[in-house]
Formats: sequence, structure tokens, C-alpha cells
Amino acid sequence: MKHLLLFSALVFFASCNTQDASKSAIEEVVVPPRLLEQVYVSDTSIYARKAAAAFEMLSDSQRVAQMIMTTGGRLGKEQEEIAALIREGVVGGSIYLANELEDHRSQVAESKAVGEQFAPLPLWFAIDAEPSLMYRRIVGGPAVMPAADMRNDGDVEVAVKTIDSLISDLGYHWNYAPVLDLGTENAAIKNRSFGFDAATVAKRSITYVNETQADGVLACIKHFPGHGLVEGDSHKGSVFIDGEMKEYGVYEQVLAEADPLSLMVGHITIKNNEYDTKGLPASLSRRVTHDLVREKLGYEGIVVTDAINMMAAASKYGEQAPLMASKAGADVILMPVDERLTMRMILDEMAKDPAYKTQVYRSVDRVLRAKAWLGLL
Repeated sequence: MKHLLLFSALVFFASCNTQDASKSAIEEVVVPPRLLEQVYVSDTSIYARKAAAAFEMLSDSQRVAQMIMTTGGRLGKEQEEIAALIREGVVGGSIYLANELEDHRSQVAESKAVGEQFAPLPLWFAIDAEPSLMYRRIVGGPAVMPAADMRNDGDVEVAVKTIDSLISDLGYHWNYAPVLDLGTENAAIKNRSFGFDAATVAKRSITYVNETQADGVLACIKHFPGHGLVEGDSHKGSVFIDGEMKEYGVYEQVLAEADPLSLMVGHITIKNNEYDTKGLPASLSRRVTHDLVREKLGYEGIVVTDAINMMAAASKYGEQAPLMASKAGADVILMPVDERLTMRMILDEMAKDPAYKTQVYRSVDRVLRAKAWLGLL
């Protein structure tokens, strides 16, 4: 009997130890949620809570304003017009294009001050400070190696640190970089690309995204679904992907290992493909922005249009382009020709279409979550 009791005790303790070991093993493999999930998916994260609180204090017009980015700098609107848009509550922020270094600093500061006085929430400011465009975007700024000349991750890290340090000091929160496009032969891309090899472009882009966001700057992968292997320049007119989307796989590779908090959809028409856009630029096509980006790619972050005043979108679709982009699924409308009209059209459509209103609310939520991640809320 004693032997039986001893045996039972040994079995019991062995069982407990096995359970403890199993429990430890399970605990060891628990993986924390990725950044995209924390920021945009979780309903209990600090970002979700701050976004919800901010959302509740806004009217519908103030909510829609969060989706609209105006533009300043040499190629943008005058400071007086930007100030008027902010005072009227029409925009949630601004991108600044080419400028002298100190003009960037002073103009962002001016717009920020107007926002502090009149806007219900802090504004955010964006810039196209890609390594290959730095000499044009911030005139008088530090020299940065063009993306096409980078040979290793160390080159990427040095460039990102230089860029982030400067743009953060100038007051920017969001950098529309890196470029995931393949090749250096397209007229619009050239040396903005990391090269022709998809694996190399993905690797450099992963490093770029991770370093950028480690510096507290919002990264943006672009120009989805790929502008490197197309014919033409979307700044000047329509460009096409005919058949296979040869650059799509780069996005899958990057998203497998990095969590870029925004993605830019380009003005690229797709034909002879499952995701045929029926003549529309990808930026205005729900088949791309929703079906391809959200459903197939599974991307949960902010989707921003390429500049909606570019010829590929504006020449044919004119004042309808911003609303079309929003209905397609874009969260942020970048550089509409008429910001006031954009707001009115979105509000009018929300009044007619409850499903669209729900979609707009989700877009606003994403913007507010991103602003929370940036420390603006």
C-alpha cells in the first residue's frame, strides 16, 4: 500500500511538472501583437482609446477634415490660403513640397500655430523626403545618398537617421518613403528605387521602415501596386500595368517583416488582370484600394492617395477624383485641388449612403490612431 501511495505521489508530481513545463513552453512562444495590430486593429490599445475619445469630441465636418491634406511650399498653396483652410476647419494637416530649409521650418511653425488657435485637434505635417529627392525637397539640407546607390543596410540606416533628424526638427511627422518600386528606368522613379532585384528592394525597404518608425516618424510604402515597371509618368498622364503585377510581391515581402503605418496607392491603371481597374487609376479604384490592399494583402494601416491633383487622376476625373478615392477606400486624400469642395462632397455622400458613412468613420479612426501613435493626441 505504501508503495502504491508513493507511486501515485510520484505520478502526480510528474504530471504537475509536465503541466508546468507545457505551460512554460506555451508562455515562451507567446508573441506580442505587431505594431500594425496595436495601432489600427486592437480595441483596447492606448491608440484606440485616445482615438475614440478624440472622435467623440468632433463633428462630422471636423472628422472629414482629418482625411484631407493640403499642400504648401514652392509648388503648393500660399501660406495665407493654408491658414484659411485651417481656420475654417477643412484640413487635418499639410504636406510641404520643395522649399529652402528655413522656409520649411518657418512655414510649418506658422501653420502649426494657426492650428493651435483654431483646429480642434493637432495638425500633422508630411513631406516627401525620400533620399533621392532630398536635394530638391529641402534645399540647403544635408547631402543624402540616392536610394539607387545604396549597397547595404548600413547605407539605408545612415540616410534615414540624417533625414529623420532633420525633418523632425523642422516639425514633420510623416515621411512618404520608402519607394518600393522596382528599377531605375521609369521616368517618374529613376534613382528613387533601391534597384531591380525584388529581394534587395524588399530588404532595404524593411530596414527603411523599421529605422524610420524607430525614430518616431510615420513611414509610407509606395507607389502601390508598383510604378517602376510601368510605361509613362503618372505626374503627366495615365500609366498602365498590362497583365501581371510584377511589383506586388515586394509589398508582401515587406509586410511579412515590417509594419509600415501607411501605404500610398499610385495613379496606375491595371488591365488584363484579375484586378483590372476598368480604366480607372488604382487610387480611384475600389478593386485595388479595398479588394487588393485590404482583402488580399490584408493591410490594416492608413491608405493615402498619391497627390490627387496629378494629371493621371485630375485630368479625366477632375473635381470628382477626391470623392472617388475616398469611396474606393482611401483614408487620406492628398493634395486635392479644392479642399472645401472635397469636404462638401464627402459630407453629402455620407448623408445619402450609411455604408459609406461607416467607412469614412473607420478612415477617421485610422487617422486618429496614427496621430495618437505620433504623440499628437
